Amino acid sequence: MRLTTILKRFNSINFIKHSKFYFVGNLFSKGINILLMPIFTRILSTSDYGIIAIYQTFVNIFIIVATISLEQSVRHIYLREKHIFKEFTGSVLNFLLLFNILFIGILWMIQKDVVNIFELQKGLFLYALLNILFGGANAIYNMYLMASQQSKKFMLIQVISALFIPLIAIPLILKANKELYLWRIIPQVLITGVLAIYSSYSLIKISKFTLKINHVKRALKFSLPLLPHFLATFILVQFDRIAINKIIDSSATGIYSFGYSLGSILNAVFASTNAAWLPIFYKNLKNKEYDFVKMKMISYVKLILFISALMIIFSKEAIWILADEKFYSAINLVPSIVLGISFTFLFTIYVSYLYYIEKTKLIPILTIAAGVLNIVLNILFIPVYGIIAAAVTTLVSYILLFVLTYLSVKKSTETIKEGFLGFNLILKYLIVLTIVGILFHVLNVAEINYLILLAVKVVVLPLVMLLFFKRSDIDFIKQLITKKQ
Repeated sequence: MRLTTILKRFNSINFIKHSKFYFVGNLFSKGINILLMPIFTRILSTSDYGIIAIYQTFVNIFIIVATISLEQSVRHIYLREKHIFKEFTGSVLNFLLLFNILFIGILWMIQKDVVNIFELQKGLFLYALLNILFGGANAIYNMYLMASQQSKKFMLIQVISALFIPLIAIPLILKANKELYLWRIIPQVLITGVLAIYSSYSLIKISKFTLKINHVKRALKFSLPLLPHFLATFILVQFDRIAINKIIDSSATGIYSFGYSLGSILNAVFASTNAAWLPIFYKNLKNKEYDFVKMKMISYVKLILFISALMIIFSKEAIWILADEKFYSAINLVPSIVLGISFTFLFTIYVSYLYYIEKTKLIPILTIAAGVLNIVLNILFIPVYGIIAAAVTTLVSYILLFVLTYLSVKKSTETIKEGFLGFNLILKYLIVLTIVGILFHVLNVAEINYLILLAVKVVVLPLVMLLFFKRSDIDFIKQLITKKQ
């Protein structure tokens, strides 16, 4: 498939238009952290980094519980039954307010047990509760913006959050002489709170103030089965940090979290394109444009997996540029981390089918299975092999999640089977990416001479391009470069 054809096809469906705004927003929410790494890795210790990572894990997990995944039902109703959206959203918001009052109260009463389980640093619990409370409103409003394709407004909110948190945090950290992690967390709570006020006001404007039990029941019926799924997903993503923190220490957690921060570059690309992709996916399946859906999906998969390969190839240089020397050991983690994120992307591509046909009850079964495997493997291998075991075992769990999801979707999509993307159509690109990941993991661990490593990269990069794209695609890229010059 020609690159020109891919770009024209995406441009004709506003994919590129919305993706670029989502990408800018995600670039600032995730990418700005990458750009500021040379500062944060020098003013924070590896232990500070680990404490912040555990705090973020705690907040993210409990935001999922606090929202009961109801933001997913809001997006679903907007995309499929827009005529009831106002009443539906109003009912969800009122129910969620009552639930959050109860939930925060329960957390407060059991705070000692919860803090001990997560080994959350003393004094951070109140900040975490505020973060959780604010996060729910922001999650629902952001989901509405993505569903309604208001990509510019979504981008603006992400930029404000990503820009102001570090701008406030860096001077505070430089002035502090102890508990440096605290001065990275306080600005996050403040900015999240300001955005929560704006999100709540905006949601009230687009909703009808009501509490219809039938809407609440439908929202819970759609979202509750997803709650174990999202919790299990976070176990997949975050349990390794919790395990490292308990089994080793916060310093090792900091190094591991830094390695995953590099993966956030890929997450930024994936999140921005996926936000633009889902409305297109729903629309074309609804219109029974099945061949068009599959052609666009192949192009989408090629794009993300190729970017993943680039990240693996140049991960060593990225860490040298972005990190202080005390974080260099994260170099060995990146290939496994990027491969894991790539399989997460493939899982998300296929699980969209289950969302569309409203078979969400299958999803938590899949993620719980992968989550349980991740817990067992981390407990068994981290004490023996250290943080590298966490990266590899999480990758294995992601592979299992993808395989189970693919098989489940294949059996469950009889009504839209003509729009199902067969694994054989993407297998070639996945094999290439896996070979690249294994190769550079071995080379990084071996610590070979850098000139030899550079020579390998010079050979491998063109080969990957040729395997992903036709020669005509490469000629087209050259023409674009020549024209710009």
